[in-house]
Amino acid sequence: MSQPPGRFARHLAALPEPAPMDLDRALAHPSLDALPALLSPEALPRIEELAQRAREVTLQRFGRAVRLFAPLYVSNACLSSCTYCGFSKGLDVARRTLTVDQVVTEARTLVDRGF
Repeated sequence: MSQPPGRFARHLAALPEPAPMDLDRALAHPSLDALPALLSPEALPRIEELAQRAREVTLQRFGRAVRLFAPLYVSNACLSSCTYCGFSKGLDVARRTLTVDQVVTEARTLVDRGF
C-alpha cells in the first residue's frame, strides 16, 4: 500500500533541482536544504570528498566518543504518514501506549543498565 509523502519528502520535492555549484555550497555549509545537492548525480564523482567532509562534520559535532543510547518508546501510535517510519499511521500494526507506571518501570530498567 502506497502512503502519501511525509513532511520531509514534500520538503525535498519542493526544492529546485540542484546546480553543480550547489554542491560546493552544500559541502561548505551542510543543511537540510543542501541535501538534494549532496544526493544528486553530480555528487557521485566527488563521493570521496563528500565522505571526508561528512567525517569532519561528524567529528566537529560529536567528537571521537561513541555514545550508546536506548530509546524509551512510550507509544507507537502516530498521526503522521512518514514513508520511512514503522509507526506511520497508515501501517496495519497493533498500536500500544504505555501507562505512566509502565513508563516509570522501563525508565528505571534503562537507568539500572547504565543508560
